[in-house]
Amino acid sequence: MEAAYQLEPGDEPMIGARGVVDRQGHTRRRRGFRNFSLRELDLVDSEPEASFDNLTWIITQILNVPVGLVSLVDRDLDRQFFKSQQGLAEPWASARQTRLTHSFCQQVEATGQILRVNDATRDPRVFANLAIPDLGVIAYLGVPIHDVNGKAIGAVCAIQGSPRDWTDEDVANLERIAVCVDELIELKAFMRTVSELNADQKTIRHAISHELKSPVCALRSLLNEIKLVAGDGQVDDLNKLIDLGQQTLDRMNTRFDGTTSFFDLKDQSWERGRVSLRNVVMDALYRLKFSIYRQQVLLQVKELPSVVGHHQPLTTLFRCLVANAIRYRSPDRRPEVAIGAKRSGRFVEVTVRDNGQGIHPNVGEKVFDAFSTGHALSSGSTTGLGLAMCRHVVREHGGEIDFVSKPGEGTEFSVKLLGYSP
Repeated sequence: MEAAYQLEPGDEPMIGARGVVDRQGHTRRRRGFRNFSLRELDLVDSEPEASFDNLTWIITQILNVPVGLVSLVDRDLDRQFFKSQQGLAEPWASARQTRLTHSFCQQVEATGQILRVNDATRDPRVFANLAIPDLGVIAYLGVPIHDVNGKAIGAVCAIQGSPRDWTDEDVANLERIAVCVDELIELKAFMRTVSELNADQKTIRHAISHELKSPVCALRSLLNEIKLVAGDGQVDDLNKLIDLGQQTLDRMNTRFDGTTSFFDLKDQSWERGRVSLRNVVMDALYRLKFSIYRQQVLLQVKELPSVVGHHQPLTTLFRCLVANAIRYRSPDRRPEVAIGAKRSGRFVEVTVRDNGQGIHPNVGEKVFDAFSTGHALSSGSTTGLGLAMCRHVVREHGGEIDFVSKPGEGTEFSVKLLGYSP
C-alpha cells in the first residue's frame, strides 16, 4: 500500500490555453470577465444557495461520506468560508467558516492540485492541522475550484472520520462535481457582468441624451444669435459669438473623444505580470509635466512596491487621479499631491492625496459613474469619464478603489491592487 502522504499520479491539473483541464479532459474555460472578488459573486458572507447545496448532497451520496463541502479560501481574513456544507457538526455548521488553522482546503487552493489524505494522523502535510481534533477530519479528498480566470480559489471536498483509501473513481466523481461548481461560479460572473453592462448602458444613454446634446442646443442658439447680430452689422459682438461657438465645439470634441477612449479602454484586455508601481507613477507624472509645472504642484512620492498588473492601464489610472487633483485644485493655496503605498495582506493599498476642493458628500459612489463630477467648482470642460475609467482599470486588476474627502480641504483616493510576490 502506498504511504498516506504520497501524491497520487495524475492528481495535478493541466493549465491549457483555454482554461484548466482536469484528468477527465474537461476544460474549465476562461471567459472575458473581469476579476470579481469572492464577495462580489456572493461566494462568501452570503446565504446558502440550493444550487451549491445540491452538489454537496450529491458528494455525500456518491462518495458515501458523512461530510461534503464547497469551501472558499479567504486568506485576507485568515479563514475558509463554506458556501455549502452537508454533515458538519455544530458549531461549524452554523458558523459556516473556520480559521485556516482548521483547513485542509487551503492546500488545494495554494497548489491548485487535488489533495488525497487517506489518514490525516499519518500524513505529514496535515497531521498538525487542528481540523483533526476539532472537526474529526481523518480521511479527506479535495479538488480545486476556480474563478473565471482559472485561478484556484478553494475546493470541493469529501470528508470522513476514519481512514479511507480514496480510489481513482472517487477522484473522478469529485472532479465532475468540481466542474459543476466552476460552471456555477462562471454563471454568477456572467450575471454580474450583464448587470454591470446594463447599468453602464443606462448611464451612457442618459449621458448622451444630456451631456452631448446640451452643447448642440447651445450651438444652435449661438448660430441664431450670429444671424441676428450679422444682420445688424455688430462686428465686435459677432466675433464674441463666434468665439463662444468655437468653445462649444471644443467642448463637444472633448466629450466625444473622452467617450471613444472610455469604450476603447473597456474593450481592451491585458496580460498581467510584475509591474513596478514607481515606474507607473513616474510615467504618469511625466505625461502631466506641463500641468504640474504651470500650476506649481508640490509633489511627494513615497516608496512604491511592485504589483500584479499591466503598465499601460495602470499608468492611465494614476494619470487620471493626479490630473483630477490638479484640475480641481483649491484657488486659495498651492496644490499638493502625495502618493504612497502600504501592504494590506496580499494587496498593496496605494493612496493619492490632494489638498484641493474636495468632493461633495452627497455624491458618494456616483463619482465613479460615467459623465459624473462631484467637484463644486467644475468648469464643465472635462469629459466626466476619468474616474469611470479608473474604476474599470482597478476592477480589471481584481482590486478596489474608494475615496474619502472633505469639501474645501481635499480628497484621498485609495487603490487596492494585488501585490507581487516572487
